[in-house]
Amino acid sequence: MRRLVPAVGVAVACLALATSAAAMTYRGSGVDDPQMRVRLQLGTDETVAFEYADVLVDCSNGESLREPGAEHLASLNELGRFRDAISEEVQGGSAASSVRGRVGARKARGTVRFDLVYAGGECHSGAAPGRRSARSL
Repeated sequence: MRRLVPAVGVAVACLALATSAAAMTYRGSGVDDPQMRVRLQLGTDETVAFEYADVLVDCSNGESLREPGAEHLASLNELGRFRDAISEEVQGGSAASSVRGRVGARKARGTVRFDLVYAGGECHSGAAPGRRSARSL
């Protein structure tokens, strides 16, 4: 079961840390947000378990907050690319998270996007008007 916890949209870069016959694990951070942690595990069955945490979101009320993150499960295609989106209703609103990227032999790159909509406002990990661009893997 996948579970979405409020998080943000961000670009991340990961380096492969461990290789085994079973799986390869990549760990990294957001390209322009080193506090955001990212972990991608490639399974032997060409599945990707992608987790991110401590994502920075900009809210319509002017606040910037760190949110816990989300977990995604996706299949790797023949070009080494993956993509997944999840959403759920949360108290007083909805949360949505999407990831997409590419896995190589030594590194993985991609983009995370998080949106939270609640009564009276919203928070996004991507660009706040005129402030910054979306973050990537």
